[in-house]
Amino acid sequence: SSHAMTLKGAFTNAGTFLARTGAVTLSGAAAQAIAPVTFYDLELANATGATISGNATVEHALTLTDGVLAVGTSTLDVLGSVARGAGASCTALTSCFISGSVRKPVAAGDSTIAFEIGSGSTYAPASVAVGGAVAGGSLVASTVAGVPSNYAATGLNPVNYVNRTWTVSPADGLTLVSYDTTFTFADPGDLAGSPSPSLLALRKWDGSAWTAPTATTATSTTVTGAGFTTF
Repeated sequence: SSHAMTLKGAFTNAGTFLARTGAVTLSGAAAQAIAPVTFYDLELANATGATISGNATVEHALTLTDGVLAVGTSTLDVLGSVARGAGASCTALTSCFISGSVRKPVAAGDSTIAFEIGSGSTYAPASVAVGGAVAGGSLVASTVAGVPSNYAATGLNPVNYVNRTWTVSPADGLTLVSYDTTFTFADPGDLAGSPSPSLLALRKWDGSAWTAPTATTATSTTVTGAGFTTF
């Protein structure tokens, strides 16, 4: 539909949903179950959140006014802009994010892709600064609380650390020269022990070994790894 739609309950799709240029707003009073379709504009304005039950796409604009948009083990393709609200839950970093995997397009050349992701009630976004993308492709990102089962092999501090894992992977034929990643965590919610920002380090698991970036910088709520060349 090219008309605006406001949904207060569950959305099922028993036929063909044509997004055209219409906006869909999810504003129920209880958690909403949403069928996986392609939306043009999608707004989540439900403090109790919504769950999309499969792979879905937002073509133009995604607005996260209130609540958590969950996609489970599926992937949400976000092809356009994302805006987070200015309400209390958004500014408290406990809401207004996507829980699950998000895929965004990467243009050829240099660009920075922001992922408005989190888990539970913690907003823990990721940002990837891409250098020299040879061909347009995509990046997929997600985050979960906790560290991998092989965390001990990283050589990082076993007592004072950030208790969160981010996953970033290329898709759709993406090739690039290098990239930097910045991850944001909750202080104190994501912290184990009392890590010092000046001592924080970042490690990447490539499927067979842990590797370090060429440089790491950190603040009380972010850690940045620079100079990665592979995923």
